[in-house]
Amino acid sequence: MKTATIALLAIGLLAEIGNTQDTPLNEPPKPMRIFLFSAKPSPAAWQFMKKNPGDRRAATVDAIKNIGGKMLGYYWGLTTGKNYIIVAVPDGRTAQAMLIQRLSSGLVL
Repeated sequence: MKTATIALLAIGLLAEIGNTQDTPLNEPPKPMRIFLFSAKPSPAAWQFMKKNPGDRRAATVDAIKNIGGKMLGYYWGLTTGKNYIIVAVPDGRTAQAMLIQRLSSGLVL
């Protein structure tokens, strides 16, 4: 794994936010861990985006919501070509699964 091009930073060690989605009123919100994903798209990813233009942020929001998380930020580094995604997820295991899914897709370097 190229740690220089793909980073998973566990900001969750320093900060937590409350998850108010689907929480009953009499139950306190469950804490979420915050992570920053950074990746450089592969040539295959650029070709895919060229052939299938669309709102990448919206697609990512839905994917993260489906696993019980929440997107807090989505950015493109215009000078580096990298994307930066800040997410809140229930635990580190979920973040690791997201990282493995991204790495195994062949769409990031």
